[in-house]
Amino acid sequence: MILFEGHLLTATNKVLEINYRVGKMDVINFNYEQPKEILEFEKLQLKEIEKVCEYIADKDTKVKDLCVEACRRSYKTFLRENRISSDNEDDEGRGHLIGDNSNRKMEFTQLAAKSTHFKKLVKFIKLNDLLIMRCNLNLAIEVMRKVREAL
Repeated sequence: MILFEGHLLTATNKVLEINYRVGKMDVINFNYEQPKEILEFEKLQLKEIEKVCEYIADKDTKVKDLCVEACRRSYKTFLRENRISSDNEDDEGRGHLIGDNSNRKMEFTQLAAKSTHFKKLVKFIKLNDLLIMRCNLNLAIEVMRKVREAL
C-alpha cells in the first residue's frame, strides 16, 4: 500500500531537508578567540538567536506553503486520475468513475473516494506537523546540551 504519492512525498522530503538545516544551526556560540565581556557576549548571542528565530519563522511559512501546494496538486491529480469532476468544473463528459459503463454519476461513490483521499491528506499534514515539532524540540535540546557543556 502506498501511503503518499509523488507530490506529497516530494513535499515531505523538502520538509525533512529544511528541518535538517535547522538542526545544524548554531544557536549559541561559545567559541571565541578572545574572552568577551558579559555585555558584549550577550549582544552577540542575541544577534545569533534573532537570526535563528527569523529563519525558523521563515521555515514554518515555507513548510506551510509546501504542504498547501502539495495537497492542491495531489487533489487535482486524484480527481483527474479517477475522472471525478471537481466542484468548480462543469460536468460535461466527466463524473463517471473509471470502469463504470453506465451513465450514472455515482455521487456517493465519488464522495467516498474523495473522503478517503482527504483522510490521506490529513495524515500527510499530521506527519509534517510532527516533523516540525520534532525539529524544534531537537533544536531546544541541542541548545540546552551546549549550555550544560559550557557550564
